[in-house]
Amino acid sequence: MRVLHTMLGGYRGFVFIRTGHPRQKERLRNAHELASLVRLPLEVVEARRERLERLVHGPWDGREFLQIPVGERITAAAFLPGPASVDTPFCA
Repeated sequence: MRVLHTMLGGYRGFVFIRTGHPRQKERLRNAHELASLVRLPLEVVEARRERLERLVHGPWDGREFLQIPVGERITAAAFLPGPASVDTPFCA
């Protein structure tokens, strides 16, 4: 249990995306069990096919997806309007 809490220590919650998968009910039950076990909230959202397709295949236009160069640190500035910055670490 300690390992699980260490692995998920930085998490604020989970998101379950309803995709209509044949085993969706079982997986949602698993997600609720995990969220309860580690005492984190679980948000359930409906999938938008076009967004899932773009997540997998692109294009990643920068309006809905962060584009961080390989090796760059993710900063709080990356989540604000304008160009991302590497000066202020998001997670220290």
